[in-house]
Amino acid sequence: MYGSQIRYIGDISREDAELLARTAAGARRILEFGAGASTQVLAQSASEGAEIVTVETKPDWVERTRANLRRLGIRREVRFVPYRGFWRSVQGPFEMIFDDGIDRLRAEFAERAWPMLAVGGCMLFHDTRRPRDARTALRHVERVFLEVASVHLNPEGSNLTVVRKQAPQAYVDWNVAEGRARWEYGHADPPPGLWGDKP
Repeated sequence: MYGSQIRYIGDISREDAELLARTAAGARRILEFGAGASTQVLAQSASEGAEIVTVETKPDWVERTRANLRRLGIRREVRFVPYRGFWRSVQGPFEMIFDDGIDRLRAEFAERAWPMLAVGGCMLFHDTRRPRDARTALRHVERVFLEVASVHLNPEGSNLTVVRKQAPQAYVDWNVAEGRARWEYGHADPPPGLWGDKP
């Protein structure tokens, strides 16, 4: 259900809604921070049987989102969880995590939620055409860079940055791992007669 078929009440662009919908369609478990239009999009787009958990700081936003889900005739169950201590009551892994809650907590949410993201899954950061939110996403990438498979900043005209997770990659000095001689990586002169050269 993409494009004009996605119905929602709230503050996200059509491009953002479509990217969220496509990503949600392939996820069995979804975690989001910030109830609202995105919750409506996720509830319409996730596959049957998929679990959606929404973390929110303000109870009135939860009630407003529930009311909008009813207005739109969306019957899918969404589990709403208070932000405070959510990392103790919510268990991963999730294939999709969306970070769009209150600005001052977005970086903390990303740090707390990243360990819950499945390898191969993605974390999406909203509003990354704004410098502050782009910095939040990129600082997070810098912090977990050995677990990052890819970063797409605002793809497809969206206002979202998509960070895909991989299994942790430890730094390896390939010269040592490959048993290369010092001359092979440019730290000494090659041996005389190499490749038939005359000394």
